[in-house]
Amino acid sequence: ARALEKFLSWCETRKAPLRVFFTPWGEALTQRRYQQALTRLSQLPHVEKVAIQTNLSARLDFLETCDPKKVGIWATYHPDWTKEDRFVEQTERLRAKGVSFSVGVVGFPKFRSALDSLRQRLPSDVYVWVNAVKSSDASYTDDDLAHFASVDPLFPLNNARHPSLGRACAGGHTVISVDGDGVARSCHFIKA
Repeated sequence: ARALEKFLSWCETRKAPLRVFFTPWGEALTQRRYQQALTRLSQLPHVEKVAIQTNLSARLDFLETCDPKKVGIWATYHPDWTKEDRFVEQTERLRAKGVSFSVGVVGFPKFRSALDSLRQRLPSDVYVWVNAVKSSDASYTDDDLAHFASVDPLFPLNNARHPSLGRACAGGHTVISVDGDGVARSCHFIKA
């Protein structure tokens, strides 16, 4: 809570435009302090967007106090952890409040039928992404690859390992990653 408050205070003192994306390790949106953080940041004139990664398990009443044009939700559906009906209901609440959101599923082949069912139940204008699993023990068949790409046309890009060493990157220039201790890094994935 102290680290988040320190970060929010820093955001409030900035004059330049900001975009903030919370990618917590765990489900932060169930915590009132993160709900209040989205509200606070969305009301600042220099904050262009504030978004959070979530599984939509939290109540969404707090959105009543947010500027819905500035809030974004990156909703990950975990078929093993939540009921599809509840998840879809939550997306309907987001739509009713005018909050932009995308929906995705971790690209495990065992989730293919859950992904298909979710895609059918969501309006066609809701982007549904598939987060490629790139661990050494994950492997996709040609059928898996084609199936995921049929739902998410950008899946092949996400599934590729892109060479980046020595290439142009906004990390540390227009993008930074800040951890709970307030340590700023040039990239979410690089600990240096």
